[in-house]
Amino acid sequence: MADYLDGLRARIPEEIGMKRRNAVLSGTFDDDAFQIALTEKDDEEDVINLELFDQLGYHCVPHLGVYGDNYDPFVPFVLVKLPTENLFKRAQRARDHPESQQDIEGLPASLVSRLDHNPLVLNDCFVMIHPRPIRSECQHLTCSETNEINLMFHTWVFQGMKLDSEETCNVIHVGAFECEGIFPTHMEAQDEAYRGTPIEETGPRLLILHFSKFSPLNNQIKMADDVPYYSFFSFAQLGPLFHPTKQVITFHLLPGSDELESTLRDVVRRSSSVLDLLEKLSSVSEISSPVETIHRLVASSLVPFSDPFEEIPLTSSSSSSSDL
Repeated sequence: MADYLDGLRARIPEEIGMKRRNAVLSGTFDDDAFQIALTEKDDEEDVINLELFDQLGYHCVPHLGVYGDNYDPFVPFVLVKLPTENLFKRAQRARDHPESQQDIEGLPASLVSRLDHNPLVLNDCFVMIHPRPIRSECQHLTCSETNEINLMFHTWVFQGMKLDSEETCNVIHVGAFECEGIFPTHMEAQDEAYRGTPIEETGPRLLILHFSKFSPLNNQIKMADDVPYYSFFSFAQLGPLFHPTKQVITFHLLPGSDELESTLRDVVRRSSSVLDLLEKLSSVSEISSPVETIHRLVASSLVPFSDPFEEIPLTSSSSSSSDL
């Protein structure tokens, strides 16, 4: 892994890979949170360039939470905004040339097939590490499960609107991909817009902002019991089907225990840049699989794209820096 990281450092532009975490935090009360935007054009801002939702102060990004009277998100203590140009070029090539096994596109194939490559579509990509999920009883009348969480896209969809606006609604196409410890739930509703989150596919789901509240009760996923962590990609598109105006990819990692959360927070506290964070996360054996996914996503986003097919794999399975 050390040789792989050395090779990755050599291939990522230094001003991006070694860019220091933001000194000024926003959208969180966690003084040790790790926030950084790794844009292609390096900026000198000390605070991440993400809009905050009116009054609530949460970033206008995809969130996770548990539906109820206090519908607060599990605010991530790691928030990395990745550039999308290299990632989407790799994804498009993987879609157009599936016979090539040399370049890892950074995304699950089932998600790649759903991306819209229209240059007018606004694209975002994030990596988030959240606190351990808070378990609360499901608010459905016929369900008392305490192992469900909701995908919350309200601040991303209603960005720029006032919290106390008159009732407004929108429909997004959403799905969860490459899930570990996550399963579908509440998929039986007659109206598809009120169902839980589709797995390995997308479907329309309703979002409502009314009376300073987010609703409805939909977009749930079920968490397995007694697993060390939960991880998955969430994906959403806003706008007409096949003609979205914007789309967002997020890789979510949630610890399954207080002990693992404490370990991850210690790693985050001691990390200065995204490559430093990757190196320290690699030492946490319990999360080797999602860390591999984060490596793959970061590499595909930050290593400059080249064509024809790259002959150099981007995964950490490489045995030496010369392989990179």
